[in-house]
Amino acid sequence: MQLIDVRADITYKNEKRPILSDVRLSIRKGEFVVLCGASGCGKSTLLRCIDHLIPDFYEADMKGAVFINGKDISKLSIGETGELSATVFQDPRSQFFTTNSSTEIAFGMENRGFSHELVKKRTEEIFGEYGMEKLRERDVFRLSGGERQMIAVLLAAAMDTPVILLDEPSANLDHAATMELARLLGKLKAEGKTIIVNEHRLYYLKDLADRYCYIREGKIEKIFSPKDMQEMTSEKLRETGLRETELERVRFNGCEVLNGELELDVRELSFGYTKKERILNGISFEAHAGEIIGVIGSNGSGKTTFGKLIAGLYSSSYGRISINGREQSVSSLRNNALFIMQEAEFQFFTNSVTGELLCGRELTEELKTSIQYWLRRLGLYEARMRHPFSLSGGQMQKLVLLTAFLSPKQIVILDEPTAGLDRESLDVCCELIREMRKTKLVIIITHDTELIAECCTRCVCIGSGKIKKDIVLKSESEFREVTRYLENEVSTSDNDRLDHRAVYTSRTDPRIHIVLMVTALISGIAAADLIHIAVMLSAVLIFIVNGRCRKALLYGGTFAAAMLLFKVSSSSALIFIMSILVRVIVMSAGIDLAVGSDGAAGIIAALRKMHFPEKFIMICSVTLRFFPVIRNDMQIAAQAMKTRSVYKNNAEKLKNIPRLFEMTVVPAVFRVMQIAEHLSASAETRGISLDVRKTSLLDLHFRALDLTVAVFAAALFIIRFTIFRNGAVL
Repeated sequence: MQLIDVRADITYKNEKRPILSDVRLSIRKGEFVVLCGASGCGKSTLLRCIDHLIPDFYEADMKGAVFINGKDISKLSIGETGELSATVFQDPRSQFFTTNSSTEIAFGMENRGFSHELVKKRTEEIFGEYGMEKLRERDVFRLSGGERQMIAVLLAAAMDTPVILLDEPSANLDHAATMELARLLGKLKAEGKTIIVNEHRLYYLKDLADRYCYIREGKIEKIFSPKDMQEMTSEKLRETGLRETELERVRFNGCEVLNGELELDVRELSFGYTKKERILNGISFEAHAGEIIGVIGSNGSGKTTFGKLIAGLYSSSYGRISINGREQSVSSLRNNALFIMQEAEFQFFTNSVTGELLCGRELTEELKTSIQYWLRRLGLYEARMRHPFSLSGGQMQKLVLLTAFLSPKQIVILDEPTAGLDRESLDVCCELIREMRKTKLVIIITHDTELIAECCTRCVCIGSGKIKKDIVLKSESEFREVTRYLENEVSTSDNDRLDHRAVYTSRTDPRIHIVLMVTALISGIAAADLIHIAVMLSAVLIFIVNGRCRKALLYGGTFAAAMLLFKVSSSSALIFIMSILVRVIVMSAGIDLAVGSDGAAGIIAALRKMHFPEKFIMICSVTLRFFPVIRNDMQIAAQAMKTRSVYKNNAEKLKNIPRLFEMTVVPAVFRVMQIAEHLSASAETRGISLDVRKTSLLDLHFRALDLTVAVFAAALFIIRFTIFRNGAVL
């Protein structure tokens, strides 16, 4: 039985060439199909056709049709198509609506009109059903990349659709998390689900795939059986731009260590995000320019933290870092080391590819020649005048890698530089990294076995906060020691971060929080001080009742101080500043009250109880979802600017305030647009626009405590209006 039938030609808006041309694909019920091929060949576009994001969400000219279970999805909405297929996006962070893993699982079921009892039952069962009990009621922002990906797969499974689509699900996973993903997909396949995966890393799918669809320049050039794929030699795979299908066939190619003058010495380095939480514990490490050192270990084991300490982006709790025998401060480390992050889009500060490579550099003939050569070599020359944000994900990865190569800094730390790259792109990036070692010490945080085989001269294995092994790579035997470590000693439980539970229950009804948040926002334009005082006292009371005493003290204390300065100051400028600050504090407290205690889950449940339209609820939930994301993203962007050393000191920043503003705000705007697009796409595929009676996992009841709080807040406002009517002024 053909469950999916695709006949399509796709051309994106403002593009001349079609991204998919004459695609004909039929998939039987229960099949596991892998879409493979070079980056940009059209794999993700094909998934967007099947989940109906094209043409209704992403603007494109589509000729042909897609049928799922006999239904022409062009006659359905995206939400109705979402009842037939569930989608797992490449970056789970961009599709999560709540901060809690359990409410996130429930979100799609709520949108599809499942009863409250069924949503609650299914949410409780899904974790145990797939062996993921440890992920129940967790703060999704404190999970490792692998754990977040598991949540994304679980929420697709909870939707109980016949079809599940996954877009490069293993891109940022370590070996253990990848094999855990394979286990989950195997269970879904055994349940009879039809699964379509767009993927570059093929080895973990060898026991799952029924067919491999090889796409080349927008056409399905060939369909391989599992036997065909396994019989392809390494040379043939490389010719077709595909990664290895068996990790055992990856061979160590070797990379000679060069003699460089720089020496890095790390002694007894320790770090924790809190006093109770120790991520790294007494790490000692030596390295020299001319080496390419791979840092490997589990997701969440502290590899990225280790790299950021060396780059001067974090300050260690204990220990020292020396370069050429001289102990370095955080600022001096930033002058010597460059950290290239996984999130490429945070590291662009100009409006063109060429401008990005020249940022903070003086153009010389030698630099110009080098830029032109490598742009051609990396396939970016034709895009040299384009804005970096207009590039594909793979092109962005290549660009940030080239900025590292051209940087004058002698230490370069690369965090997952080949995530999501095809074979050809991997080979070119490896060439660039090998060239980089001629003048630099290169440290690569990676899970990519093929990258290690092609580039690394040494591997440092981090686990349980320490360096467990330090393996010098000289031959195949040492490389096999690394692969054994990845396969046998890297585990999903090797994560030294505390088990952060995200308790989404609140002692007061979220509807009160919403009303007070709206009142706080309105009071931001009010002139009467008593309105601000009434709102703040109400907010402080609710913070205290919900056990958020630190927030109550923070907002209450800063508000009181600002009000005092406002009243006693004789400076008109200070009075103006304090009046603005008072309003900002009140509005911030209102937003924090609504978002912080229950997150988007509480907001959605409350708005549905208050019978607001679903479109309005979607807009609110997407908007509120920005706050934790933007806060996190702004921190990453600030680190990117520091490590690039765009401006050496505060004096330079003051001289270039307009430019500094552009460099920080423009990327933030692009990021907001990107998040909005991904969240909206996620909301649509998960049925937020379906015209059905919707429920919520959270069971809201107006209790005696809520009545007490509401009466207190109302009394404050009555007092305020009584005083105002009598002509009194505070």
